[in-house]
Order: sequence, then structure tokens, then C-alpha cells
Amino acid sequence: MLSQFSENGKELTDLKRNQFKQTVSQNFKDLVYHCMLVLRSEDEALTPYQNQTTFTIKKIGIRRLRTMELLKNLFTLISKHDEIKECKKV
Repeated sequence: MLSQFSENGKELTDLKRNQFKQTVSQNFKDLVYHCMLVLRSEDEALTPYQNQTTFTIKKIGIRRLRTMELLKNLFTLISKHDEIKECKKV
């Protein structure tokens, strides 16, 4: 939804677009905070491994990848829409 919202298409009506702007602007800080918690959390199921140069690498799970993608989409969205920026400051 975030990636489609940043594109200018006719799939979203103006009413839906305005509702979405309001929802994102009200919950922006919570969404970012949740993403940061997921990225900082310890994932015991993913043990580090050593590559060919014996350098220890921490595995990245699908939750972390999707969280990074969500953060990217959130920051792209806020950079393109001034209305969300203004609501976020309140």
C-alpha cells in the first residue's frame, strides 16, 4: 500500500488517498519505532556463520528484510508528500 500510494495512479480515489495520508501521518512515529525495535531485536534462530575468509557474518532473517523495506517505503512516502510531513510535526 505504501509503495502504491507514492505513485500517481488512478487506482486510489482522492477520498482513499486522503484517508491514507491521515492514517500514516497519525501513526508515522509508531510505525518507525516498531521497525527500529524489530531491527534491534535479537533473533536467536539465526546463528552467525563464517564465510570463506573466516569473517563472522550475522544472518538476516526475512522479518528484518521486510522491516528495512517498510522503512524505505515510509521515508520515500514522507519525502514525496508535504502534507504528511506537516502532520508528523504536531
